[in-house]
Amino acid sequence: MSGEEQKDTSILFLGSPRDVVFAKLGPPETTTTDEAGNYVDSYKIVKGNAPSVGRAAMHGALDVLTIGIWEVIGTPVEMGAANEDHFRYVVFYDSQQKIKNIQQIEVGKDK
Repeated sequence: MSGEEQKDTSILFLGSPRDVVFAKLGPPETTTTDEAGNYVDSYKIVKGNAPSVGRAAMHGALDVLTIGIWEVIGTPVEMGAANEDHFRYVVFYDSQQKIKNIQQIEVGKDK
């Protein structure tokens, strides 16, 4: 992982209140206002394959059961699954500070 925290974007939907988004995602990377004086927040979000204790335990068990042969298959599978996608979410609010529009922009990948 690149050191950036993965965040749950399920709160980003039309009508969601800004204070709830702020509580769930933390402070935005940038905040501006549009021509009407409404907030526009920008978040950089990392999505990818988060570490999993269960997946690690499964790989360990398969290593033991196959006397290490699983490493030949499991290592490339895990390396391919370890990609992270970086997105910028630009969130537009209305005068009641509820989401009126969301733009998602892919800004890159890490392996």
